[in-house]
Amino acid sequence: MRTAHWTGLALGALSGLGLAVAVFLFIAPDTWTTGAVRLDDKLLHVLAFACLAGPGVIALPGRYLWFWMGHMAVLAAGIEWVQANTDFGRSGDVADILADLAGLALAFLAGRWIRRRLGLTDEAPNGPEAGPPVQRNT
Repeated sequence: MRTAHWTGLALGALSGLGLAVAVFLFIAPDTWTTGAVRLDDKLLHVLAFACLAGPGVIALPGRYLWFWMGHMAVLAAGIEWVQANTDFGRSGDVADILADLAGLALAFLAGRWIRRRLGLTDEAPNGPEAGPPVQRNT
């Protein structure tokens, strides 16, 4: 297996881990908080969104990056809106949205740094200026 395949597999696994943590955070009953701002809860929000967004920031060229970041930001707000407007035993929290956005910022900064270190360009493969796609035997 080529290094690029292992890298893609690792990024996918990291994203899956972030999704698992996010699902737990966003659907588990809200019985373990005390009402005060809990730093461990906010840290989990930061880490979950960094894990969710980070692989996309690393893998996607700049041309698609802002779509991905916008998508993730609306997801953060949407989750809190759903929690505030349903009877699932959860409550929406603006501080959670801010923690999610901090996770996105962390993912953006770390992901772009990693792209530069790996020598990845922001040129989209097979973009309109590249002509027709070329079949590669791998």
